[in-house]
Amino acid sequence: MSPRRAVKYASGVILVSLVALEKYSKRRALNIKEQEIVGSTMDTLRHNISLLEKEGVCVLHKAISSKGLEGCKQMESFSAAVEAKDKIVALKAAKFWQSTPGRFHLQSFSNEDSEFLTELEESWMPLVTSYLPTTEDTSSHRSDLQLLVSLPQSKDQFFHQDNRRQGLTVLIPLVNVTLENGPTQLLPRSHHLTAGAGEQVTSMDCSILSSMVEVEGSMRACIPAGSAVVYDSRTLHRGLANADPVESRPVLVFRYDYDDTPPPGHTVTSTILFRALGNILCGLGELKQGITNIF
Repeated sequence: MSPRRAVKYASGVILVSLVALEKYSKRRALNIKEQEIVGSTMDTLRHNISLLEKEGVCVLHKAISSKGLEGCKQMESFSAAVEAKDKIVALKAAKFWQSTPGRFHLQSFSNEDSEFLTELEESWMPLVTSYLPTTEDTSSHRSDLQLLVSLPQSKDQFFHQDNRRQGLTVLIPLVNVTLENGPTQLLPRSHHLTAGAGEQVTSMDCSILSSMVEVEGSMRACIPAGSAVVYDSRTLHRGLANADPVESRPVLVFRYDYDDTPPPGHTVTSTILFRALGNILCGLGELKQGITNIF
């Protein structure tokens, strides 16, 4: 076999292996790293800031109280989603819009719902303002608020960044999230792919090689209702398919960004590139996790 053909063959084997590992990452049991981040009892501001800086993700346990969770289920927007069930026409009539098959977003809330949600976010604002401090040049603000409903049998999202620049996403499920009903899958440490606040932006602005070295497998945020997964907006992630045959998976999404770096910060071309990069990093991380577990 010629050297050129050998390289092509080896490249093909590696690519097929990474694709298989990326698919395996969605259905395997939770690994040790996932359990450490999701199950950590060190729910302090300092610890969570440290996790966000190093891993790009942390979990806030009981971000919403049981009373607050019940209040969410009494909102007009939540009631509209419950009444619509899986009827697409009814969801669209309630002002939900579809991003991927079976995944519906609501960004327009009544005054009463908006006031209630503003009260809820007070519990995690210290984390937001600490991670996204105001500088002489700019400050952070809430850039988006959504009720996201993943219907039964909804499909996977593709890997993406919420913003190419540093920000925060706070995602709060209103039901317990399991491997079956479609957790958010994140790639810890992938937030170092692009420059953060105050960092120099290179012409390429994509640290692929260093991310390949740092990535250590994916994390699926299987958390109880009312807890929150918080991640740097640059962290590559996707919502997995809801395989539950009956129940939807509703979550609240609060987004925070700097005034001078509005989301998403990506072109169509870079979105496609980062989608493919997410799949590669996911497969590579699974490979490294497997090797680590062996040794």
